[in-house]
Amino acid sequence: MDQIIFCDIDGCLVEGKHAPFNLSGLAQVRHLVAQLAEKNIGFCLSTGRPQPYAEAMGQVLGLHTPFICENGAFVFHPKYDKPIFKVRDSKRRKLLKLRKLLSDANYTIEMGNEGSLSVSWKGMWDMTPAEIAEHRDMMGELYRAFGFKWTNSSTSIDILVSGHSKRSAAAFILKRYGMSAENAYAIGDSENDRKILDYVEVPMCPANATPKVKAQCDVVASKPVVAGVVELLSGVLDMVKA
Repeated sequence: MDQIIFCDIDGCLVEGKHAPFNLSGLAQVRHLVAQLAEKNIGFCLSTGRPQPYAEAMGQVLGLHTPFICENGAFVFHPKYDKPIFKVRDSKRRKLLKLRKLLSDANYTIEMGNEGSLSVSWKGMWDMTPAEIAEHRDMMGELYRAFGFKWTNSSTSIDILVSGHSKRSAAAFILKRYGMSAENAYAIGDSENDRKILDYVEVPMCPANATPKVKAQCDVVASKPVVAGVVELLSGVLDMVKA
């Protein structure tokens, strides 16, 4: 690979939790990804979702590249079928303690996460991004003693181990392939994408991205979610063909 495009899942490739997939849109993405691969441009998923979900999405898109899951807690490569960059076991044990406290406080904890936590609650999806951010900050202050980082997407509040983010995981992947941030694009839509968008050479987003994300992106699609990603990938392909 000469270049890599990192792409979020929720809010970019899919609408969010429990929403049906836009299968025709994902088929278009798969086709574009194959065309980009012919130009030595790789496509890597970068998501807050756990490894099994991200791997399934990779199969939908026909990907064989490493992917970022749990907001950088793990880099997983299908070729080896194991994580190649991960949170230490001592930090994972600390996450288990916080998980118990949040569960006792009636938060919904996403299953499958091993190096981070993703939480939600009844009514969250009806809240505005600003309201979710306010609740995130309240929780971060309440559980400050654990020393974790608190961020969020459009569907969850994500609790991360310091030193791990989509940005740090992207840097790990790029180094592994002998590349730098100047060789990278990223597509994201929400708060937990901002670090990786700030890191890469070309930050991009679909039309449904938050105002802060749009403000830091060089390219903003005219369409939302997967239709926007199709638009962005088509633009990259047109550029390399020129």
